[in-house]
Amino acid sequence: MTGLVTAFPLLLDTQILWALGWSFSGGADVAWLNDELNQPQQVDRVLMARARSDLTGSSIGMIAFGLLAAVIGLGSAVVITGSGIALAGRFVAMRFPEKKFNPIRHKRWRASLSIFGKSVNLARHDHVILLVLIATLIINGASQIGWIIPKRLIDLGLPGNTELSYTAIIVASFVLGAVALQLVESRIHGIGVARRTYIVACLIGVLGTAALAAAPGVLLAGIGVLLTQGIAFNVARAVSVIWVNRRVTPDVRATMHSFLSQAESLGEVLGGVMLAFVARSAGMGPTFATSAALVGLTGLLVWWWHPERRSRSAQADTA
Repeated sequence: MTGLVTAFPLLLDTQILWALGWSFSGGADVAWLNDELNQPQQVDRVLMARARSDLTGSSIGMIAFGLLAAVIGLGSAVVITGSGIALAGRFVAMRFPEKKFNPIRHKRWRASLSIFGKSVNLARHDHVILLVLIATLIINGASQIGWIIPKRLIDLGLPGNTELSYTAIIVASFVLGAVALQLVESRIHGIGVARRTYIVACLIGVLGTAALAAAPGVLLAGIGVLLTQGIAFNVARAVSVIWVNRRVTPDVRATMHSFLSQAESLGEVLGGVMLAFVARSAGMGPTFATSAALVGLTGLLVWWWHPERRSRSAQADTA
């Protein structure tokens, strides 16, 4: 529909439909994978490989879509892409196995409310899950600088054809992100690796956003894009999914991952509004500095909110 309309209200409606579609998939895909694979020792690596495939597909898709749009026009390219998504959905529905899912056939509403209640209770009392949800909300708010990165690069003197140059930078960031995820994938099983990886991702994100805030030229800003859009936000997202997945039971897995997806969306809304206000009132530099502060806050929160630290604190309070 996006490729067939031009009026802004109709374009907004198409984006609402897009968001509704993603809300149905959020959490269901990870739960589906866990059920069908049924190999807990392999799930972490598969989820990391899934994130890597996402970046690889994004790289290929960005290049292919750009070429298609150049040949037949933007609107037609969007329509063809949407048709491809519909065909992919049909293929998934017909061909993908779903042999280990046991649907609830009686008292579905009561069962759904029970699952929702268990999920809320788990999110409240499992300190790690609560930490990941809060961290996800904050870091996804910080990631909304992605909307103003093109303007930042153009203002700093992006060379040549700006569309091609920006595409090259984003594709390079996707490739770098896939490499980073590959390195993490081989080490994700160790004790405490998820937490340490998340903190490192936040540190890289701080460096990248600070580079974007203070860059005197497009070279340093481009490095900032590679660090933030390539490594930091993608690694943090992948690790958060794995971290939550380790701590949930099959009956609430889909709902808990849906909570994680909603935390992402809420962070994007709140962060987008806040960063837009900063950009309008103070300019680009302070906006990226604000994002860097949010990413740094997330890293500090994950470092401080350590289960052992909280356990020692609780013991001290009891004593």
